[in-house]
Amino acid sequence: PEEFEELHIFAEILPCKSNSLAFPFGGFVLNFNISTKLHHDHMDLKTGCGVLVIGYHKGGDLCLLEPGLVIEAQNGDFIFFRSRDISYFNLHY
Repeated sequence: PEEFEELHIFAEILPCKSNSLAFPFGGFVLNFNISTKLHHDHMDLKTGCGVLVIGYHKGGDLCLLEPGLVIEAQNGDFIFFRSRDISYFNLHY
């Protein structure tokens, strides 16, 4: 509940407010047929970010550096983590 309220307050000051496709998040990024380099989102709120996997593919695993996890996500999986504190990337598919 506290995390939702923090996100909600932030989203309310943005243009379009609750009409955003990403509400209550402040925004979203669509990565289509790419892999990413190791990074963390230092400007994200402490609530973190979510990754929704869409599509049928092999590879492209989500790697979380500090906890040492490699997540073999499949279509429909939703992974939520604190991207401000955890460095991450995804592998080639």
